[in-house]
Amino acid sequence: MRLSDARVERFIHNNPGDLQEILATEKPETAKIITFDGIYSMEGHLAPVPELVQLAKTYNCFTVMDDAHGFGVMGPGGKGTAAHFGCTDDIDIICGSFSKSLSSIGGFVAGSKSLIEYLRTHSKQTIFSAAITPSQAACAGASLDVIESEPEHLQRLWMNTRRMKDLFNRLGLNTWGSETPAIPVVIGNLESAFRFWKALLDKGVFTVLSVSPAVPPGKDLIRTAASARLSEEDFEIIEGAFEYAASML
Repeated sequence: MRLSDARVERFIHNNPGDLQEILATEKPETAKIITFDGIYSMEGHLAPVPELVQLAKTYNCFTVMDDAHGFGVMGPGGKGTAAHFGCTDDIDIICGSFSKSLSSIGGFVAGSKSLIEYLRTHSKQTIFSAAITPSQAACAGASLDVIESEPEHLQRLWMNTRRMKDLFNRLGLNTWGSETPAIPVVIGNLESAFRFWKALLDKGVFTVLSVSPAVPPGKDLIRTAASARLSEEDFEIIEGAFEYAASML
């Protein structure tokens, strides 16, 4: 957005009403793009995609959704957040990553054929970028085959997600209303968050410590992510580690 020299207006997180107030002040002929995440990785929140799509139609906006954390996780067969809401055909560009559910490196931009052809010939980021290696492409393709042909992994992912959330709820931990396998544990201040993170690490569980300005002040947190590969033995370690860390709060 900065490279385009466009004026950027920010709306309140997951608040279509605030976005509508901003759009209503713009002239109808002004070109407008609504950009948003399908899943917000820090909070684990789903974007209100149907409401954003409706605003785009009402105010004649182009839409771009980053679904790095939704592709392979949300929707029928892991087809993503837009598919979860039945809005795939209503979003102009859907971006995704190969480094999450596809276990590789790189990413993709999906849209209409004419739009993709335009980006291939006009986007500096594409023209001056090297292609990913054949092995990385093959890895992403193989992962996609697994997602499509072995739905039991997606089912297990959501089973493990529910189990992790149940654990955190039992321990009285704040998960910021996460709706997805990206589950934050909000601690609230840097010192306590660091002690919590270190206690987990001491018990053999690696998590990611996220503090301000990556999160709002007072929302310092531990980032966790459920996985389809978590075993019963893994959960025994996870449960013991979080019980130990929670006892230190």
